Amino acid sequence: MKRNICHFLFFLLSLFLLSQLVFSSSEELNSKKIVAEEVYIPKYGENGQIIWTLNAEEVNPGVRDSYNVVGPILKTLDQRKNITQVSAQKGVFELEKNRAFGSEKININGSGFRLEGEHWKWQQDQEGRHNFKIGKEGYAFFENSFGFADSSFLPKKRKEDLKISAITADPIVASASEIELVSLKLGGHRIQLSGVVTISSDEMEINCSQMTIFIDRNASTSLPTKGRITQIIADKNVEMRQLNRSSSANSLTFDTLKGEILMEGDVIVDDQDWGRVVGEKIILEQKTGRVRVLGNEKARPRIELPDLDKINLPKPLMKKGN
Repeated sequence: MKRNICHFLFFLLSLFLLSQLVFSSSEELNSKKIVAEEVYIPKYGENGQIIWTLNAEEVNPGVRDSYNVVGPILKTLDQRKNITQVSAQKGVFELEKNRAFGSEKININGSGFRLEGEHWKWQQDQEGRHNFKIGKEGYAFFENSFGFADSSFLPKKRKEDLKISAITADPIVASASEIELVSLKLGGHRIQLSGVVTISSDEMEINCSQMTIFIDRNASTSLPTKGRITQIIADKNVEMRQLNRSSSANSLTFDTLKGEILMEGDVIVDDQDWGRVVGEKIILEQKTGRVRVLGNEKARPRIELPDLDKINLPKPLMKKGN
């Protein structure tokens, strides 16, 4: 209890000192137009632990208890003590309400991912979760590859051509009209992309109108983790390209831990070597290389083979002694 009271008093003292700088001298404000320089403000939770900190080059008074901040660097912590660092050129912060916004470019660096864009907002809810929204020119970068680089998934022709020996570490890049980042209660993050959405690596590209990406969702540890994509859910006008194969569906769910993609709703898979597969549900398996087609009474699966060259039948065997 004493520790919590000390942290609370320290936070009030920080705000008091900042307010003293704000209203210290009107003559000084008019000459320098800078209220405070090299500001550091920590925010403590109910358990006395730091939940976010703010560093700033300059802080000026705004309207309605807000502050115009130059060069803000905001650091937030999730349940596993993973740090997410947010930096921008400028921003308007409402410290007591745990929120901020800005129109210029923002960079968000988390465990295994990075986001950037313009027209951003930040809000911390009552349960301590952080929410970031990017409303323009949104991009996301991920460290680990999600593509089917396992050669068992590929047709024989492509195995020899590509000579893939291991899963690559090439980054994944995603773009969208809008991006929302939410820290999950049990740890990890959820990234929501909407508008014109594209995510791609060297082995795969997915296009759609709405996508949800989970980072370390429900990982079985309370320790800091190296962020990785655990699930991708794509909806509305889904198209996927893989090497010499293209697919379309109403929705797609990619479980990266199982190495399995489930495509649902008017699914069409076109393969340059093996033809077309049509069905209501199609599952692609990474480890076995199998494509499972699931149908129902109303819509049974259909396979269309490509045109074949004339087949030369073997000649009859010659009788012995002739």
